[in-house]
Amino acid sequence: MNKIRTKKGGTINTKQVCEALEKGGVYPDQFFFKAGVYTVREGFYYTHGRSAEDLANEIKAAIPSAEIVDCCEIWKPFIGGAPIERQSHWLVRFKIDQKEER
Repeated sequence: MNKIRTKKGGTINTKQVCEALEKGGVYPDQFFFKAGVYTVREGFYYTHGRSAEDLANEIKAAIPSAEIVDCCEIWKPFIGGAPIERQSHWLVRFKIDQKEER
């Protein structure tokens, strides 16, 4: 279990969340934060039996206080060199309760 540590009265920043994900074995292709929601995208060409739910479970295992808001698979035709949002990818959105994590 990765508990994100902050200074007393501090808030969790994006870098701390990304580090907690990496400690938990989740290495997203794209990670960002907007309007209180963290978004993780991981691209795939073949799924190899994985799904967006698997990625959501990995995130939940890495950060137990994460509340999964949405997860889905986005299928796109292959375009070499295209950015991740224009390729097939798994998308997971989650929130972290700042009070619970401290």
